[in-house]
Amino acid sequence: MNHYLKGRQLMHGDILSPETVVATFSEDFSIEYIKTIVATLNHGSEMLQAYKALGNSWDIDDVHKLLHTMDGIYNKWSYEKYAASRGEK
Repeated sequence: MNHYLKGRQLMHGDILSPETVVATFSEDFSIEYIKTIVATLNHGSEMLQAYKALGNSWDIDDVHKLLHTMDGIYNKWSYEKYAASRGEK
């Protein structure tokens, strides 16, 4: 999904749809925690889309491809979570 931060606002939008405010985070949440939430939303959605693409095919090659794709998504999420904890990005 196309979630991103604009200050303390969680935004959603892309080229085709207008930018909309999904949520506004209070000062109780640190920016690092908010960035972790955004990464989780985006990469969790990617994982669900990868699973949906599998369809009803449980062929070993398709399952292997799914697991490989999910591993890559998890690695991206893990990196973004680490970068957020260090105050990067």
